[in-house]
Amino acid sequence: MPDLHLFHSPGTCGRVTLVALEMIGAPYQVTIVRHYGDGPGDPNFGFGDGSYRALNPTGVLPTLLIDGKPLTENIALLFTLARLFPAADLLPIRDPISEGEALSRLSFCVSHLHPILTRINRPQFFCDASQEGALISVSDPPRGSAAAASRRPS
Repeated sequence: MPDLHLFHSPGTCGRVTLVALEMIGAPYQVTIVRHYGDGPGDPNFGFGDGSYRALNPTGVLPTLLIDGKPLTENIALLFTLARLFPAADLLPIRDPISEGEALSRLSFCVSHLHPILTRINRPQFFCDASQEGALISVSDPPRGSAAAASRRPS
């Protein structure tokens, strides 16, 4: 059985691989990686000392060490785990057409949905937060038609 060690951060797409590891039922280790600040270039990213970059030069999450070899990107991680643990039925690996359909759906999530969610969940990666009004706090009162709809008539 391979030695599995997942590096991920709560609230990121690393949850996908974490769920897959739970479904497999094989033993694994988890190391939490800080994922805040201004992204992988920020000194607060990773472990704060550059050691995560030594493990994974791209700085992306999640990273799964399989017998000490780093692998990144959820599609590659799920594909590899499905091949290593076929009894877990993560992907329909016995039927090439069904497997292709599953990979197509995963690719759609990665290429279309993930970029949108990243912009919603981490806007500081895509704008200058120092500009007044660049980021609106979730706790700010609603504006526009939503604000009018939420007011009680006086």
